[in-house]
Parts: sequence; structure tokens; C-alpha cells
Amino acid sequence: MMKRVVSQSLIRPFLNQRACYSTLKVDPSYLDSLAIVPPNLVRVDPFDLLSNGQVVIQHFLEWGDMDAFQHVNNVSYYRFAESSRIAFFQLMGYQELMATRSDGPILASLSCKFLYPVTYPDTLYISTSLVDIPKIGDKKYAIRHDIVSAQAKRVVATLEGVVVHYNYDTLKSEPLDAFYINRMASVFHQHHLKLIDQQPL
Repeated sequence: MMKRVVSQSLIRPFLNQRACYSTLKVDPSYLDSLAIVPPNLVRVDPFDLLSNGQVVIQHFLEWGDMDAFQHVNNVSYYRFAESSRIAFFQLMGYQELMATRSDGPILASLSCKFLYPVTYPDTLYISTSLVDIPKIGDKKYAIRHDIVSAQAKRVVATLEGVVVHYNYDTLKSEPLDAFYINRMASVFHQHHLKLIDQQPL
């Protein structure tokens, strides 16, 4: 599989907020140093509907994703969003960091708007984006997921959630420090966000 630089349309919202990072350091070799890179990342959805997405994964719908009403079960959308969110955390290096640090992300809330029914067979594109760029000292940040259907060629669901920066030893929330904010800047920087093409099965 080839590494590609992400499309401009995928990161444009981040570029518009780039001034937030004027005092932060972006490490150009950061992504190359990651030990874990999600295998189902894609450059961008084919219909240009995820312009607010910063991390996009591809999911090939399975028969078991549907329910007795002959459409994808409502619970499945939360699982799709979780997979995209985990890809976001992996790009931040959380799995490696939490081997040596006790702090990391924990999902505080997540809600979904179901916009259009999806049925098998289909391919879905699920994005994870930051609603607002967190600042040093913030204890939480808002995220958004958009799910696009290749068959319907439209957004079929949107999910909004809150992630808390959490200490798993003290079982309490903690402020985000410059280290984590810089990680976010490195992941979403225009020149250094590299994703992996996933070949259709």
C-alpha cells in the first residue's frame, strides 16, 4: 500500500484554524515515527462530502450490520464512529503513550442523528473531526463524526461527542498540556498528514 498526502479538501477546516497553533511546534517526522497506523484510513471520500473531516476511515458494510427492519442497525453507527475515533487516537499516538503515561482520552458523551437508511451492500466513509481546537489547560474537547454512503452519495448520519482528557490512575479529568496539543498540531498539519490507501476487497 502506498502512502499519500491527504487532499486539501480534507484538511481545509484545520487550515482555517491554523492561527490557533502559531506558538506551537509541529514535528515533521512525527507520523513517520508512529508504530501504529490504522490500516483502514483513506485519503478522502469520493463524493467530497466530508470537507469537515480530518481523519477518514473506510468500512465495507457487512450483512450482519443490518437488523430485522432491513437497514443498518442504529447501534452500528456508534461502532463505525468508534472505529474512526480510535483511528484518530492512534494517529495521536495514544496507544504508545499510555504504555508509559497514565493520562489519555475517555469518551464522555456521544449522540447520533440518523439522516438516511443504509442497506447492504455499501461502502461507508466515516470521519472524525475536532469541533473546536482545544487550548492548553482544557480538560475536554468536542468531536464530530460524519458518515457517508457510497451508494446514496450523501451523509447518512452525524454524531457529536465530548472527549475528556482523563487520568486512569487517579480516575479524574486532567488539563491538556502542550505535549498533547502539539501532537494534535502535528497530526493535522497541512504537509505532514499522511494517510494510507485502502484497496477495496
